Amino acid sequence: MIEAEKTEILIVDAPDTFDESVDSAGVEIAAALARHGASVSVSAHKSEGNAIEDVIQNRLADTGADLLVLGAYSHSWLRRLLFGGVTHSVLRAGQVAAFLSR
Repeated sequence: MIEAEKTEILIVDAPDTFDESVDSAGVEIAAALARHGASVSVSAHKSEGNAIEDVIQNRLADTGADLLVLGAYSHSWLRRLLFGGVTHSVLRAGQVAAFLSR
């Protein structure tokens, strides 16, 4: 049974390698979820110089989401020390419950 009223796939700064549009980046994920009865939309955003974690946090606030599912990727400890990381920043903000996939 599907509990969510709606599900949004958020794409931030999709690579320019997609032929049709930046929305095509989340189409396969949306289709897989829709096959299981979820109401799914794909939303593409450009960061426009803002931090990716800020774009995610703003979208969470705009939509009133109560769960974030996030692909968590790890980088070397030195890179994280120097530049930080989206996963760490989003979890640290803790606006909503988060489910991580690696």
